[in-house]
Amino acid sequence: MTISIHTHLRSDTIHLPEAAGLVGKDVRIIVMEEPANQTPRDLAALDSLAGKIDLDYDAIDELRRRSVA
Repeated sequence: MTISIHTHLRSDTIHLPEAAGLVGKDVRIIVMEEPANQTPRDLAALDSLAGKIDLDYDAIDELRRRSVA
């Protein structure tokens, strides 16, 4: 299970009710500062590519094999 929470910290004590299902389990908590001037990107141009990209799955598998070797 992965939980991603975007919030503004107001304290050094963090309450995460979304993580109730993970209580008692080993977890990794990573806190990263969001860029101050991040503006939403217009990804509408990607819609025109839907269904038009041919992936070479054999090449992808080969790259994965090489990256863990």
